[in-house]
Amino acid sequence: MIKVKIGDKEFEQYETAEDLPIYRYKVLKEYIIWKETKVDKVSLVDTIRGFVAGFDNNSKSQMLITLNNYFVGLQQPTEPDQMIFSLITLEEDEDENRYDEGFLKEKLDRFSEMGLTQGQVEEAVNSCMKGSSAHWVSYFQKNLETVAMEGRASE
Repeated sequence: MIKVKIGDKEFEQYETAEDLPIYRYKVLKEYIIWKETKVDKVSLVDTIRGFVAGFDNNSKSQMLITLNNYFVGLQQPTEPDQMIFSLITLEEDEDENRYDEGFLKEKLDRFSEMGLTQGQVEEAVNSCMKGSSAHWVSYFQKNLETVAMEGRASE
């Protein structure tokens, strides 16, 4: 853990992605997918499923609807780097097992009120991710295989 300062207050922050507890690491990978693809994991998985189903049914309309839903997913109001920052930065006495999105957004609001800048967010996230194996490609491939297997099982 390293110490970071936001406004007048110090917080602990995980130095690398691999320092995160297992469940936070899993959530981090989902945010990395969101960061890399500009679409959150759920929307991306739904998009892949929709395209596969549309292709299997020779339904261009289903594929177009899926594409529209994907576009809507691009309109996410929250920045993935900000969510990652909130995930890797701990408040005093924070329960490391709590990492739900609502809680992370509340933390981000508190950090913002203390003077957190986007530059600080990007620097911390880039530093934490530098050299990390928590890259979205391998995670994406695993999820794509799962989606494909689920699609074939339902036939």
